Amino acid sequence: MRKLALFSFLFAAGCIPVLLGWPPVLRICLGVFSAAVCIAGFLLKGRKERIAAICAMGCCFGILWSSLYHLWLVAPVLRLEEEMTEVRVTLTDYPQMTDYGWTAQGIAEKDGKTFRTVVLADEALKLSACLPGDVISGFGDISAQGDTETGIYRRSMGFHMQVSLCSDARVEPADRIPVRYWPAVLSHKLRETAEALYPQDVRGYVIALLTGDKSGITDLQQSDLKIAGVYHALAVSGMHVSILMSVLAVVTLKNRRIYPLIGIPMLMLYCLMIGNAASVVRASVMHIFLMAAGLLRRESDAPTAMGASLLVLMLENPWSLLNLGLQLSFLATGGILAFCKPLFDKLNGLSKRKKNGISYAVSSVTATNISALSLTLPLMAVTFGMVSTLSIVSNLLVLNAITAAFFFSFLSCFGAWIAPWLGNALAFPVIWLLRYTEFCCRMIAKLPCSAIYPESMYLKLWLGAAYVLLVCFLLFRKKFRRRAIFVSFLCVALSLCAALVLTRQERLRGSFRFTALDVGQGQCLLLTSGKQIAAIDCGGYEAGSLLADQLLAWGDRRLDVLILSHYDPEHTNGLEMLLHRVEVGRICLPDVTDDTGVWDSIDRLAREYGTEIQYISEEKTIPLGTGELHVFAPKEGATGNGASLPVLACFDGFDIFAAGDLTAAGETALLRAGVLPDLEVLVAGNHGAEASTTPLLLHILKPEAVVISVGESMFGMPSESVLTCAEEIGAAVYRTDLHGNIVIRR
Repeated sequence: MRKLALFSFLFAAGCIPVLLGWPPVLRICLGVFSAAVCIAGFLLKGRKERIAAICAMGCCFGILWSSLYHLWLVAPVLRLEEEMTEVRVTLTDYPQMTDYGWTAQGIAEKDGKTFRTVVLADEALKLSACLPGDVISGFGDISAQGDTETGIYRRSMGFHMQVSLCSDARVEPADRIPVRYWPAVLSHKLRETAEALYPQDVRGYVIALLTGDKSGITDLQQSDLKIAGVYHALAVSGMHVSILMSVLAVVTLKNRRIYPLIGIPMLMLYCLMIGNAASVVRASVMHIFLMAAGLLRRESDAPTAMGASLLVLMLENPWSLLNLGLQLSFLATGGILAFCKPLFDKLNGLSKRKKNGISYAVSSVTATNISALSLTLPLMAVTFGMVSTLSIVSNLLVLNAITAAFFFSFLSCFGAWIAPWLGNALAFPVIWLLRYTEFCCRMIAKLPCSAIYPESMYLKLWLGAAYVLLVCFLLFRKKFRRRAIFVSFLCVALSLCAALVLTRQERLRGSFRFTALDVGQGQCLLLTSGKQIAAIDCGGYEAGSLLADQLLAWGDRRLDVLILSHYDPEHTNGLEMLLHRVEVGRICLPDVTDDTGVWDSIDRLAREYGTEIQYISEEKTIPLGTGELHVFAPKEGATGNGASLPVLACFDGFDIFAAGDLTAAGETALLRAGVLPDLEVLVAGNHGAEASTTPLLLHILKPEAVVISVGESMFGMPSESVLTCAEEIGAAVYRTDLHGNIVIRR
């Protein structure tokens, strides 16, 4: 009956109401109802009644456990939020320097309780010499992890508290590093060894394979890996646990006693070393259950082992259910367990030719990929806004290379501890295997339709229909013959072509289209008219990726002109990613000096990708389909925000003005010059800051709508004065932080 699996999955389901913040009354009612069903099911006789009782019991205990966890560890943090108080934190890992100061993980002691916490500290607090086990004490601000992407991830990892320490905090070194922190020391030692052994271009990959830390993989590399569909192979996951256990099985000849006696401690150490990542814990617990079954001469059962691993994660931290890695890991494993073997047999039986190693590998990789996608495809499409179409090809090309690189990267580090020459010798194949992997992924990512971006209604319908067909094939695979499979594949390919054509026609329809992309605290504006495309600025959170995704969703691989209003990261930091993924014909820049180094970076990237740079020293008119863009040069001698390039877009009497970060003085100069007409749309300057978008500008130009590109800001953007003035003139206000992408078309 797989009682443990049923109980575990319903236990996780019972945690959901608490995670979603349901009112206590509803949680109590659901818990009482589950308890009643459980009691009734055990009192009544019958197999179905027992199944219902076990499911209800799991749900009831899930509600109870998650509620108690919330009361004991989460609610106290909420009560302490925004309170300056004295805290004492024991570090559990090595501190790391970021762009915003020090960050570290630790255990905080407060009011007789201990909380796993993320520690933030200013650069003035010298933490570079701190080790796991050291104690930091002093005053700090306590806050709960928010609902941002980072906050949700930290809560899913068990860090519900965040402490921002004052610069006068004291560090108390430990006499020695406690045994429980030795896995963190081992992880740190592996990182240091990898940094010494490997060149810069592959170092990030090796550290990710060894420790699970993906921060060393550049944004460009991550983009190529995701589009190629192999990012999971370079981020520590259950696959790497399987590789370790396969190697151990070969070494021990899978002896019934030696294999589990070595394997179980090794898996526990590996989980601790990489920070108990959900996907690794899932795979490790499954392997431990399967090994224990063999050791105890019991029948092994993969679904029961998977349920047990989920129960372990929920008992340790119910909020781990919010972890995207956990969700994808369990869904992929469920699909593989349900469909992989029969699908492999089906694919392997399609060929009438004599079976060989190549056909076996193709069938195996194809079956595994399709089975994993059967349950993960909807979640990936919603979360990432992209579905790789060539992941099967990519996995065939690089999966064995990554597997070998993972194994030899460990050997190279262990060899370097014995003798430097041995480490270098073992690192050599890893370097070229990873360079081969990077090359393959980069080439695949550049192919047309290497990924589908379901932005349009037509692509969403196609993706839904393709998914339904995939599920039907997996459920009724015995009825599918060779001809039916070929016809189904042909229909999917032809319907994809039709969806892409319709999406492109939708983009070309109308006089123009204006889009303010939601890039957080930054700006990225997209203008299309006819077959021509222009963008104003490319800065903010993943601005380059979002802009490229939008273009590729339309089937466009070229941006005709990019206007960067001024040299500020909030307007330029997505340029490298944009140039990496699509062709940019021309970049327009203000003809002013820059001492921040941004101009040097733009010039280097333009040379690298062969993009023309045009400096604007006087008003420039750029044709764009049925309209034109008027780019105004900054005043002579202007600096900083005052040196922005304001842009006026005119389309048959419909006028849009984007001021960049122009100051009040710059706005006044344009008004005096009389170059600005009455507006339909005004993009607020400097994200709606009080120093821009003055009442004078609003009252004279009288825009019908004000668009504000803004995210989380410590400077209070947009200002109340701008919002109030826009309301006074009757303008509608649209904000990217509230409304997401803002689209205006005609």
